[in-house]
Amino acid sequence: MRDFLIFPVLFASQFLASFIVNGMSYSTLQSFRNPLRARSWELEGQVYQKLFRIKAWKDLVPELGRITPEKFTKRHIESDRAAYLEQFILESIRAELCHAFSLFFAVPIFLFVPTHLRDFALLYIILINVPCIMIQRTNRPRLERILRHTKNSGVMDPVADPEPETQQQKA
Repeated sequence: MRDFLIFPVLFASQFLASFIVNGMSYSTLQSFRNPLRARSWELEGQVYQKLFRIKAWKDLVPELGRITPEKFTKRHIESDRAAYLEQFILESIRAELCHAFSLFFAVPIFLFVPTHLRDFALLYIILINVPCIMIQRTNRPRLERILRHTKNSGVMDPVADPEPETQQQKA
């Protein structure tokens, strides 16, 4: 029975990762924008759709944006305003970082998983984090493309916000 305590520890590591990234400001998240940019082999995020058919199952994955400091949901694009798209991109970076940190935190925990539970622990770690990262890697290039189009079209926001607008502020 004691062996199964590893799963609450893995679950707690998810909360630790969430706590860390939810404490990040938009300027900190912005600093991750270039390192997390789409790579050429990702084909603007389409590689995940082609290999894993993400559109078929992504809506089944819980969207927990409402627990972030900004209460920002990423289920649907709700505006083509540049400030909103910038915020959406930064929140997708927050989500990707949360799951990447969770994977990172799971590595040392995994070393203590009893041998007979390693397959289950590895499955848990992968299923909780990798699909969420793939969803962000699929969506962010599209958001970046929409943002570029918005900026290039000359249709700018009526008031340039120094920080992206939160959904609470809109209400």
